[in-house]
Amino acid sequence: MSRHPLLTALLILLTAASHSYGQHDREFPYRSLLPKEETGAARFLEAHPEYDGRGVVVAIFDSGVDPGAPGLQQTTDGQPKIVDLIDGTGSGDVLLDVVRQPAERRIEGLTGRTLIIPEAWTNSSGEYRLGLKRAYELFPSDLVARLKADRTREWNLKQEHRAAELRRRIAAWDEEHPQPGEQESLPRDELQARLEVLEAAQNAYDDPGPIYDCIVFHDGRVWRAAIDTDEDGDLADEALLTNYRDERQHASFGEEIRLNYSVNIHDDGHRLSIVTVSGSHGTHVAGIVAANFPDDPDRNGQAPGAQIVSVKIGDTRLDGMETGVGLTRGIAAVIQNGCDLVNMSYGEPTSTPNRGRLVELLSELVDEHNVIFVASAGNSGPALSTVGAPGGSTSAVLGVAAYVSPEMMAAEYALREVYPGLPFTWSSRGPALDGDWGVDLLAPGGAIAPVPEYTLRPHQRMNGTSMSSPTACGGIALLLSALKAEQVSYTPYSVRRALQNTAAPVAALDPTAEGPGLLQVDRAYEKLLRDQKSPGEPERIDVTIFELGSARGIYLREPGEIDRVGTFRVRLTPHFPKRASKADRQRYELTLKLQSTEDWIETGEFLHLTSSGASFEVRVDPTGLQPGLHTGEVQATDPEHPERGTIARVPVAVTVPVDLPASGSIRGTLEMTPGSIDRQFIIVPHGATWLDVRLSRDAPESKTSDAADAERSYVLHTVQLEPGRVFETGTAEHRIVLRPGQTIVRSIPVTNGRTLELCLAQYWLSLGDSQLNYEATFRGLSPSGASLALPNDGGTVGIDVTARLAHEVLRPHGSLTTRRELLRPTDAQIRPLSGARDQLPGLGPTHELLLTYRFSQSAAGNVTPRIPALDELLYDGLIESYRWMIFDDDKRFAAAGDIYPAAVHLDAGEYVLRASLRHVDPGVLERSKDALMALDRPLKSSVSISGYRSPADIAHNRPPLSPKLLQHGETERVWFKDPGAAAQSSGAKPGDLLIGSIYFVDGPAGHPGARQHPTGFPVTYFMPPATTTRPENEKSNDDPPQTTRDRLQQSRLEWQLSELAKLKWPDDEALFDELAAEILAAHPDEPRVGQIRLHLLDDENRKQRLDEVVAAADVVINAIDRKALAAHFGTRIDTEDPEQVQLRKEFEKQRDRLVDALYRKGRAIGYRELPDVIAEHPIDDPEAQHQAFEDNFRELARWVDPSGEEHYLLAVRRHRRRERWGLALKLLNDHMDHPHPERLQNKKRRDMYGEMGWDDWRDYEHHWMLIRFPETYQPF
Repeated sequence: MSRHPLLTALLILLTAASHSYGQHDREFPYRSLLPKEETGAARFLEAHPEYDGRGVVVAIFDSGVDPGAPGLQQTTDGQPKIVDLIDGTGSGDVLLDVVRQPAERRIEGLTGRTLIIPEAWTNSSGEYRLGLKRAYELFPSDLVARLKADRTREWNLKQEHRAAELRRRIAAWDEEHPQPGEQESLPRDELQARLEVLEAAQNAYDDPGPIYDCIVFHDGRVWRAAIDTDEDGDLADEALLTNYRDERQHASFGEEIRLNYSVNIHDDGHRLSIVTVSGSHGTHVAGIVAANFPDDPDRNGQAPGAQIVSVKIGDTRLDGMETGVGLTRGIAAVIQNGCDLVNMSYGEPTSTPNRGRLVELLSELVDEHNVIFVASAGNSGPALSTVGAPGGSTSAVLGVAAYVSPEMMAAEYALREVYPGLPFTWSSRGPALDGDWGVDLLAPGGAIAPVPEYTLRPHQRMNGTSMSSPTACGGIALLLSALKAEQVSYTPYSVRRALQNTAAPVAALDPTAEGPGLLQVDRAYEKLLRDQKSPGEPERIDVTIFELGSARGIYLREPGEIDRVGTFRVRLTPHFPKRASKADRQRYELTLKLQSTEDWIETGEFLHLTSSGASFEVRVDPTGLQPGLHTGEVQATDPEHPERGTIARVPVAVTVPVDLPASGSIRGTLEMTPGSIDRQFIIVPHGATWLDVRLSRDAPESKTSDAADAERSYVLHTVQLEPGRVFETGTAEHRIVLRPGQTIVRSIPVTNGRTLELCLAQYWLSLGDSQLNYEATFRGLSPSGASLALPNDGGTVGIDVTARLAHEVLRPHGSLTTRRELLRPTDAQIRPLSGARDQLPGLGPTHELLLTYRFSQSAAGNVTPRIPALDELLYDGLIESYRWMIFDDDKRFAAAGDIYPAAVHLDAGEYVLRASLRHVDPGVLERSKDALMALDRPLKSSVSISGYRSPADIAHNRPPLSPKLLQHGETERVWFKDPGAAAQSSGAKPGDLLIGSIYFVDGPAGHPGARQHPTGFPVTYFMPPATTTRPENEKSNDDPPQTTRDRLQQSRLEWQLSELAKLKWPDDEALFDELAAEILAAHPDEPRVGQIRLHLLDDENRKQRLDEVVAAADVVINAIDRKALAAHFGTRIDTEDPEQVQLRKEFEKQRDRLVDALYRKGRAIGYRELPDVIAEHPIDDPEAQHQAFEDNFRELARWVDPSGEEHYLLAVRRHRRRERWGLALKLLNDHMDHPHPERLQNKKRRDMYGEMGWDDWRDYEHHWMLIRFPETYQPF
């Protein structure tokens, strides 16, 4: 099971040529590329060609569907194949907050480009809503990688030519000037600077990708949108689109990109949704369900006559991960579009099957809207109880496992040998954690089907339960097509019964892998027709096992469950939709026959069932069963019409453990074949903390055998189920390739006292029989606690460590590696979402809780954000959706995440994390308004942990405990100390929680590949308050003593000056003059009044009053005796003379005021030359202007280095005035060498690239400015 679509990607480009297979000359078996024979779909279509899916609408909840992909344009009866295209994730959303009107059909877009409005456009209001979208935030990651590679290759070639030309010019200059003087070398310096600037820019090059202007308007009938996909501003060559559902039009981002898109416009024109795909998965799935190739019907999907609605639930920002918001919006879209079926080839583990907010919504969709929901069971096999949600854990959803047939082996995988069909090795197995089978059907789980055009291929091979689910879904679409055409009523549950009662068991029936068997469409159709009016067919019958916490089946696995006879009270309860009448409920009555499939399962014979339900007892006796998996059912049937098959079933599964010898080790030899699986169940002995599994194959008898040809691929899979946790918590899986004579050892953490499944399988693709030797040995040193909290008060803590299984060498050691910072939200706002896509029918508007957290990143590194209360709760969670995004102080998007914590890399700086939680009930969200956000970061230096023999050893600073051999049953107490100074120097702050692991065993276990406890035991440490810094002895005060009057007058002056500096110019000009006069009356020589006046004039609006700034600067400059200032700094002072030290301080203040005024004056003089200033105030005397700037710059250079951090922009201005752009850029770049340069710096660099004629670099810099300095936060 992955955090993405459920598939194992094995990709192949399909060619259209026929060729020979093996030793047999025959045509290419196209029909097996997208299997239909195995499920009876081909037989059904041959008998009923008109029931090919016509009249059926299937929603595809996935990564999105490409409307331009082969086979996805029309149905068999000429209807549009795709009814609607929806992005439920919001990853394609564009805010349209800027409204402008054009002048002469021209309007400035948000990229800065001039957009030309076509004359053919009709705009009822004359207003246009503008937005922008970065392509690389919209495109799927594999397309971004391709485009970056292609664009970078082309870019580099151009820059290589530019660099070569610069080198040629430098060489020519050197040849012409063999002995240049200092001033004469300036042209060469400029060329060299340009070359260095180019090389530095190339080293830092990172393709920003296209950035598109988006424009939306109302034409008097509908909202329409256009995207400037070629970035030229001319919108005449761009597609003008409206909501896809209205006109079913799409467009492309261009021939090279080949990514198709459509649009939807929401919130009354305030938000544009650009609908693309987040990967190829969804298109492939849609092709399996319903692709239609009129000229090549062998390539058709299962139901070529069906229509589809694409709902993108895989968020591009999360690399295609499904989100709760995508699912809830998808449910609304299914209802709005009148869909009959949903296919969802996604899923995640769940801790509580059949529960959670999203499960409630999916179940209501099925129950109340008569929609059949089909989903993948998961790809986390071959061990048991690895099915996911919703497919393998939700009663209302049909979960489909994956099957590979001999025909698929030949056509899709080119196997040298084919063998009887079987479930794929990786296909998830049941039972679900609550005893339901988890797998409802089996279907072919591989296909070569259409993929998006951007992949540059027409078809692609993929396998997974992602493929078996749409195979089954397409088959069901055929059934619904027939039922609708013949006006036969049905419900999701009457169809489910027909499918399950007619499924074909494969060899060695295993309901955990295949449910009742392989889908058979034609047989299900016959049953539906025959039993359509039979009582009880429309309703779901829920199974509840009271003694097992309202479980849906009897699953006996753990100690205490399998060593005694169990009696269970089972209740069957018919489930009615809300629309069912009281009369329907009153009439409901079934007389059922109960029958057990196994003699170790006993029950009564008959049951009378009404709408209120009925209970009976089931007795399960596992005491006589052999070790291994045992399955059975209690089946309820109609005694008068047994041909109806099973009406309700109670799953029963028992895992009987092997007898573990006192040595804690089992061994054996397995006879393996492709796809074969061996399961052993072991109760982990008390004291075991890990398991060493040794796998080997015997050396060949003949040295002439080909070792490579004799390789076999195996899967070692172990699972322990822990209450309240997903199955992955106790899972370890290893893919292993073994040659004859080779041995490997793998170590696996275990929890003692619970059952562990040791599952060994030969991978289905690994041809040839084999013998596999195995040895599994439990080991461990058992600490007295499951975790260790180190003291932070300077004390010690002791724990007992026992060798319970065998002798082991004790050497406690570990480290703290992670620090966790906890944040409270700085803001929390709940608001209703008014858009139609966020309205669930009958439930009202969805509400959003927007939480804001602020944090600092002191150095570049990884950060893992998480809200611990919501971690890993998607389908079983209380809320409908939880996502977060991180932005820097300039609102630039930095990272995104969701319920699955993952590390993101951040540069040093200040950040804002915004988290969005959604639920229809605002009361649910209220509980999370103060939710803690945890930020996990690696420590800059890990903190080592050692164990000691006693507190006395710690107190006397003696060495840690030496390795010690503990005999079987021996216990040693180990003491640990407060890490103290080591933790303080690790980079952690007071209040942080430090997290790490501790190990008790000394080093490797002796076998190659084996280790000590693989994950160690958790250890934590809370950082105490920081050490108090003791103040140094107070230094003598060099300032002359003041009287109380003098001190009060000075304090009053400082207050007056601070208030004066808070005024705004020109609004407070009169007040400034009044207060300044008052200050100068009392302090006529106070120089800071003039400096404050200069600062108020020289604000962000300085362009409007440049002459006043120059004049104010001159007042400050002329008030300073520069000759005296220069004379003072021309001599050294006696630093031990208080009077000289005080005098130096006064002169330093004068110098600082002088430098400040000179810099501001020079900037104002330079600003006179800006184009927008010249347009308002032309320069009358350019020579005087030039001289004024130069004189001021030379004066500034007398006192400071103008290229320093505070004043370099004036030096940059000087270079630009002299058209020395290379030197200017080089100096600017020297001051931009940090992760968060200011917008002004980027703007100057962009402008200078343009002035130098490097238009490509100007555009590059402009693109990055749009990315780095957005006007608003990216929307959720």
